Amino acid sequence: MCITFLYLNTDNPNCPYKLILINNRDEHYSRLTAEAELKSVGRLRTIHGTDIDALEHGTWLGLSQIDETIRIGNLLNVAGEQVRKNAKGRGDITINFIKSKDLPLIHNTKLLSHCSQYNGFNFLSIEINPFGISAYNACNVDRSIQKLSNGNHGLSNSPYNDPYLKVTNGIEFFKEIIKTSSHADKPQLTNSFINLLKSDTKHFPCPELLKRRPYDAEVYSSIHVRHPCVHYGSRNRSVILIDHFHNVDYIEERMINEDPKNSIWDRKDFKIPGTVKPKGMFQYLMGFRRIVGRLKAVL
Repeated sequence: MCITFLYLNTDNPNCPYKLILINNRDEHYSRLTAEAELKSVGRLRTIHGTDIDALEHGTWLGLSQIDETIRIGNLLNVAGEQVRKNAKGRGDITINFIKSKDLPLIHNTKLLSHCSQYNGFNFLSIEINPFGISAYNACNVDRSIQKLSNGNHGLSNSPYNDPYLKVTNGIEFFKEIIKTSSHADKPQLTNSFINLLKSDTKHFPCPELLKRRPYDAEVYSSIHVRHPCVHYGSRNRSVILIDHFHNVDYIEERMINEDPKNSIWDRKDFKIPGTVKPKGMFQYLMGFRRIVGRLKAVL
């Protein structure tokens, strides 16, 4: 189980951020995972942790920046669906997107064209450029692509239109924190989001969760999960803040031991300087031509 809250902002001048994303990754404590790293290859910069135990060495959450374009990919499984042992690993889905040159909608359409080779997933894909934000959730369970509007969203391990109570209730707490963003400094804001990700309040009974996890639903009904029997729970939490000038703050807290009752957490903070500056009409036209060129390349 994992959970993500997302705020997309193109019209609220009171919030200093164009995008806010926070995420809990739930996994077996013993699963080998490398901490998040900032890497540069040519003009491309990427930030993500790595799932070492998987053959793909993929990731659940990743960000890339090249020139004036930022991309974020976030993969969550869908519980309660048939699990096939011979299915292709899902870890490369995020990596492929943040390095792709396709527009997000085209990329997701291609992804769903061969999605039957994977076990169930939600895939959140976001692109930010000087012309705006495009964000989608692709789900291979119902083979849908949901365009996400301006505002607040939540995702977990059920289809987007069938959320868990911890998602719908969590969005309300998420909104309240965002309201403070205009006067809270960045460390205060980040700590507020991390405290939300630490919440162990049970949102139960939850009809959708009971349908998908009938035997241990209550264990998974909190935002922060700690399963008492299977050595499994929330072991990575991330906060991504992107302001209106495309300055990126990427914070990851990672559990570095395997004892949830006496957990030890390490924190990494990454920054990527913004690239957006006031532009004249000529620069906007050139940017538009680049986007048209990307469309032509795939049509």
